Amino acid sequence: MLEGLFVFVLAAAAAVGLGFLAVWSRRGLVPRLAAVALSVALIGLIGASVVELLGRPKPTRMEWVQRKGAEADVLGSRMVEGQAIYLWLGLPGQPEPRAYVLPWNMEVAKELQKALEEAAKNGSQARAQLPYEFSWEKREPKFYALPQPKLPDKPRGSSPLQYERRTEGA
Repeated sequence: MLEGLFVFVLAAAAAVGLGFLAVWSRRGLVPRLAAVALSVALIGLIGASVVELLGRPKPTRMEWVQRKGAEADVLGSRMVEGQAIYLWLGLPGQPEPRAYVLPWNMEVAKELQKALEEAAKNGSQARAQLPYEFSWEKREPKFYALPQPKLPDKPRGSSPLQYERRTEGA
């Protein structure tokens, strides 16, 4: 959320700066008024585009803020064959989940499906190695299931009961 707000403020400041340049230039009144109107329209367009993008999945190639090589919980996914793989990820250190979209790839889809099935069988969580690093090398993102959670420890109490067997006549 803060990244989007930062981009909006930066773009709006640039539009205001252009408006000031237009006002203080030595051009005629009409071009200066047109430049100011264009700056105001640009601020409105930037604001509307930021609001429109809320809730849409972000392509991983457009992610510049997240740590490269980090891991995240796979909270949900949707695979549309031939189009895209949509992921809902719980990122480390962030309370709100993020939506991402990967280009369609059959091997990635199989790997994700296998990790989700294994996590459901183990009663654990599926994880993803975040595919943010831009490279010409075509490495696929890694999906895997966490191992089955450890069973709780047995309660520590007194020593186990010991029974004696007595036979008659002894």
